Amino acid sequence: MRFHKDVVEKYHFRFESEDIIKIDRMTINLSGASAVFLLDTENYILSVESDWGSYCYRWGASKHETFKDLICRIGSYDDYLLNKLANRNVINWKKTKQNAVHAFFRAGGGANREENKNFLRGVKNADENEIRFYDFVCSFNPNLWEGGFFVKEYPTSAKIVVKILAEYLVKALQAERGNNG
Repeated sequence: MRFHKDVVEKYHFRFESEDIIKIDRMTINLSGASAVFLLDTENYILSVESDWGSYCYRWGASKHETFKDLICRIGSYDDYLLNKLANRNVINWKKTKQNAVHAFFRAGGGANREENKNFLRGVKNADENEIRFYDFVCSFNPNLWEGGFFVKEYPTSAKIVVKILAEYLVKALQAERGNNG
């Protein structure tokens, strides 16, 4: 066994009333919250502890780019970072219901007009339970068993952490390098 003690750099942000970010047409005031970014610059590990959850990812080390340079470069790619730090596991019910209706009618719809009305009414009034909604849609058309009508998105908490990384951590790293551009 080899043991090596790594140096990890800690970037701790405590937010005040003027710290505001925008995500998905929402304005979020970060006041009173905090986020800690730990950078293992030798092993290319990012670890985040925040009021919005804990996230961690390890990239392969590169001889061509420092870890801090990598973070600065990828910091503006929200989807890339979200994909590394979180899973799409929050159902967007509005889009899911729209997709279910489209899938139902693409697959031929119901046997008659009354069945189509019942389906549309049921979709509109369905509660937000993934299993019950899936069972409901499949009860009208078993050919939709794959459930491809579900639209899943990243949790808002992960989006907040990625936005903080882009707007606060990247700026701090750029300032360290003396490169504010």
